[in-house]
Amino acid sequence: MRVSGEARPVSDKPLVIELQTTDGRIAGINHMVHVDEAPVGSHGKFSVDVPYSVEQPTKVRLVVWERGDRIPGIVHLSSLEVMLSP
Repeated sequence: MRVSGEARPVSDKPLVIELQTTDGRIAGINHMVHVDEAPVGSHGKFSVDVPYSVEQPTKVRLVVWERGDRIPGIVHLSSLEVMLSP
């Protein structure tokens, strides 16, 4: 699955991209992707292919999140429900 978008990260750490099933399992390999540099105050672009494995059509939540530098844990998170096909 190709995942692309724009982001304005608060750190130099890569974004984490996951495909989570409704029971919390990870259907896609966790991926990290760096956001292209952009002028101050603008959004940078990112794009990555996320391989996944499902045996039947499966609803998952595509989750894109960023780790904090100064604050441990997640500082930004966006998600979207999608349907994966084998």
